Amino acid sequence: MKKMWNRLFYQLGKWASQLFFLLITRRKTLGHEQVPKSGGVLLIANHQSYLDPMVVGCALRRPCHFMARDTLFTKPIFGWMIRHLNAFPVKRDSADVGALKETLRRLKDGQMVLVFPEGTRSADGRIADFKGGPIAIAQRAQVPIVPVVIEGTHDVWGKGLKWPHPGRIWITFQSPLSSEQLQNREIEPVARELTIQVREQQNLLRKEIGREPFVYNMN
Repeated sequence: MKKMWNRLFYQLGKWASQLFFLLITRRKTLGHEQVPKSGGVLLIANHQSYLDPMVVGCALRRPCHFMARDTLFTKPIFGWMIRHLNAFPVKRDSADVGALKETLRRLKDGQMVLVFPEGTRSADGRIADFKGGPIAIAQRAQVPIVPVVIEGTHDVWGKGLKWPHPGRIWITFQSPLSSEQLQNREIEPVARELTIQVREQQNLLRKEIGREPFVYNMN
């Protein structure tokens, strides 16, 4: 009964989010066929806005689980709501063992989990270096990683904006990095490769939509 209620609440939340986006944005999703249809999957995405979990969740056919900053759960009603939308807390800027264990549990249970390896929202839309924690989690859970590029949410509701603004949003799902490709590899080089890949895909997308590509220091 509890699982059925959670599925229903998640679907209602997804419909509400889709209505919200329909009213204030135009969205385009590319590559959702890259996401495995079953089994544990770790999605790693750049982070431009509070809207990013909603944007990714609405673009997927499967339910998605999310890491969310622990302070968001201190507000009783909002905390209750996001827990029932498959979110779970993580302490930022610390090695949160509890959050890591919960991520592993959900991945091994065959769920899809979204993480933001930059650790915080971008101040200007650029992508910061990815941290290695999510790669270590994927290795331990033996699940594939699907890189995700989000573009446009910074303009709609990025840092410094009090309220959402009308705008356009793009979400691109990249080819998975299989669990076999991840095994026995050092974490930091993989994190660096994924950072570069997502930055390059972001800039390709920005060129296609008529935006100036970001300049990154690739050293």
